[in-house]
Amino acid sequence: MDNLMRSIEQKLLESNIGEVNAEYRAERCALLIRYGRFEEAKAEIQSLRQVFGGGEFARVSVWLLVLDGLMLYFEALSPAAWDRMRRAVALSEALRIRDLCGISSAWLAHINFNRSEYYLMAQAIKTAATCTLSSDDPWLARLVLVAADSSQYAGNWQFAKKCYELARNEAVKSGDRLTLGAVIYNRMAVGLSRLRVTGVGEHPGDAPFRYWVTEAASATNFHSGLSIDALPELSNLCAARASFLERDYAEAVRLFTRLLENYREGQLNLSKAAILAEIAVCECRLGNMDSARALLDEIMHREAHELDLDDELVFEANLDELRNSLGERHNNEDPPLTLRGIRVRYEYEMENLRVANESSINSINELILRLRI
Repeated sequence: MDNLMRSIEQKLLESNIGEVNAEYRAERCALLIRYGRFEEAKAEIQSLRQVFGGGEFARVSVWLLVLDGLMLYFEALSPAAWDRMRRAVALSEALRIRDLCGISSAWLAHINFNRSEYYLMAQAIKTAATCTLSSDDPWLARLVLVAADSSQYAGNWQFAKKCYELARNEAVKSGDRLTLGAVIYNRMAVGLSRLRVTGVGEHPGDAPFRYWVTEAASATNFHSGLSIDALPELSNLCAARASFLERDYAEAVRLFTRLLENYREGQLNLSKAAILAEIAVCECRLGNMDSARALLDEIMHREAHELDLDDELVFEANLDELRNSLGERHNNEDPPLTLRGIRVRYEYEMENLRVANESSINSINELILRLRI
């Protein structure tokens, strides 16, 4: 149990006012969801709704919307999470409940970033920043973390580094190990997501290959103590991709293969075909052409699975490299229309992100100056 959970449970023991107690239960429930304890959290939400679902207590009503949004997001990455969190923001704004507006807006920014709705993300960041009046406000770390993620994905490495450090400090100060874990993981995962598309030469560090391998090892070690089933798998996926970037293809094959041993289709929001394509490219670059060809045949017979745009771009680029290396298309042939179309879509999305991110940077810089942090 982390310090934040202990603090909330102590407040629960000391509270004897119904609606106040309900808010502490809601705060605890939000942590349960983030830990992946979904059945326990669902029972708590149902219990809260039975007593407070009539809308007589505005703050609890907002909390119920927030909890619904978190549950939909963390359990299933459901698009409905956006609607529930948007409703929480709208209700808290209408009722002028500053703290719950800050909490829900920060989470809405997080959800919008992961939906690639960058303009809406920037709007939510601005709303959450406006609600933030103190460095003790509990949503500050989450808010700054979203700004860090969007900046790093947009290629603004220096501002991202500044925000990641601030998010880390705020998470440590509040005893929030989950957000601290998110800082460690996101800094690695978002960076790798960008570099898989743009190339490691963009990274400002002196030794970008080894940096990402080290980051992946650190994240794996930290997350192993959080008792969240998905986190070690996510860190292992990043470790495999970091080894790929380092051109240690034999190690990448070993890590990807281990990841597939307990793989379930749709797990980690990624398809088995995409992982097999990464293994096949490694085998091809190692000179194991028969293995690469067998994997390509397996990939072609697998059912398509919807991917995020950056994963889709890497997947199609991997297939293009495999076909070229295995003699299934001529070397002077242009990349297929599918790959070229995805590249155009990706560049358009990145331009939208860069524009939105400038707005987010302004909101965060103003907040940092105002709070003197």
